[in-house]
Amino acid sequence: METDQRGAEVLSPGECIDLLSCCRSVGHIGFASKGRVVILPLNFAVHRGDIVLRVGPGALLDSLSRGRNVSFEVDGMPASRLDESSAWSVLVHGVAETVRDPVELADATALGLTPAVPDAGQVYVRIRPRAISGRRFDVAGLARYGLPPPPGPEAHPRRRRGRYPRTA
Repeated sequence: METDQRGAEVLSPGECIDLLSCCRSVGHIGFASKGRVVILPLNFAVHRGDIVLRVGPGALLDSLSRGRNVSFEVDGMPASRLDESSAWSVLVHGVAETVRDPVELADATALGLTPAVPDAGQVYVRIRPRAISGRRFDVAGLARYGLPPPPGPEAHPRRRRGRYPRTA
């Protein structure tokens, strides 16, 4: 097992894709737009080694449909303290492009991506990875920095309409 300079396990690209393939989480896509770096949360699926996103009309689609270089990041944390004590993080660098081929479009539609936003759109974007890296680390190790283990999902208070409470 290879470790980095901080003691985290270095994951192979294959292990990273395996984690993303079985993950039901939200990833974050990062790209440059109008002189700024934009980072947005999106749900995703992995299909034949590519990251597939479903997006609607707007600036995101405009930015991603032109074969733009992007980064996509996903973290996996244990759901509760009773689960495994390791967490992981995967980072994919690649090129985003709109899925246009009818056969590939049918495959993307069959993935069943259902974004949480009301107007999810019907456009599928694929990220073709050029570089994939990942790390696995022990969440129990957070205690040495005075940080508590991550809480389970039941610990996240929500306001009406699903928003998190404002902080002072």
